Amino acid sequence: MVLEKLFPENWVEKKLRYALLIAFIYSSVCIFISVFLFGNNSGLISVFLTSLLILPLLEKLLRKEEKMEEKERKFLLKDLFHDNKEVVVTYLVLFLGIFFTYALYVFIFNLLGINVLSSFQGQLLLDFSKGGATFIFKDFWSIISNNWWVLLTIFLIALFIKDGAIFFIAWNASSWGVILSYRAITSALYTGGSAFKFFLILLGLSFPFLLLEALAYILAAVSGSIISEEVVRKTKSSRQFILFSLLGIGVYFILFYLVNLLHLSSALMTIISIIAVLLILLGISQAIKEKKNKEVFIYNYYLFIIAVLLFVLGAVLEIVITSHVDIITKIYSLSMLYTSPI
Repeated sequence: MVLEKLFPENWVEKKLRYALLIAFIYSSVCIFISVFLFGNNSGLISVFLTSLLILPLLEKLLRKEEKMEEKERKFLLKDLFHDNKEVVVTYLVLFLGIFFTYALYVFIFNLLGINVLSSFQGQLLLDFSKGGATFIFKDFWSIISNNWWVLLTIFLIALFIKDGAIFFIAWNASSWGVILSYRAITSALYTGGSAFKFFLILLGLSFPFLLLEALAYILAAVSGSIISEEVVRKTKSSRQFILFSLLGIGVYFILFYLVNLLHLSSALMTIISIIAVLLILLGISQAIKEKKNKEVFIYNYYLFIIAVLLFVLGAVLEIVITSHVDIITKIYSLSMLYTSPI
């Protein structure tokens, strides 16, 4: 790849050092290409192109992690963190790099007079929808439900398409960056205040739960990717595993439909959904006959459980911050009073 020539030959081995720079350069190139070639669809296309450029790095990272897991004779909790630390940190740095790059270009485009609403239309459409960075609604179960569907989607995409989950992680990072910076600018235009100051306030208050949510999505992606590559590809009963997986998805949707008929609260629906997915995954593991492959599956099953716990913790932190710190909601509300698009 041409852009890889910008980095030293051993850049993969020193990936943590260059991950932030990689995210910035790749995202910048893709944003400019997309804006000038695709116009209103540039937000979505730029993330897609960025994901494609990052894929080779992630493939090498996941291959290295697979080899580490293969060497484990017995899977312990400490090994779970040790084996996944490098890939998770790299994913996280890439996530933050994409987040700050998109946030920066919203400010740059605003200064240059480029229509931000048009250029990043895809990301801004996520406001008030699933996965969006919205601070108006102070309901814990709405946050849980919102983030659970994102987490589950990332895990399933990683499970069936392996590296495909990077698109959803990059998309989430770009959406957060665009939405926070756009809201900071529009609230500043309405009040006459400093857009950069508003952005720092929003960032400082949202960063703790944003980080937890990002880690949850990353762990779900890593878990699904390793199961896809290390278990499904290598097990002799791969057809049976896929059949069990499809059957599990079918059972889940039938259960979801039946529970929906009971008109239960969103809180109970979300709890049932999480428990059902965890039980179905445990049942799917029975399709794997080889002891080693089953251990790898269970190993990454635990990783997925940790991802669930992290996103719940992130939701708790989000509701505490948004409920007790009025300024974050005030800035967001002010931004919606500015009606002229930037």
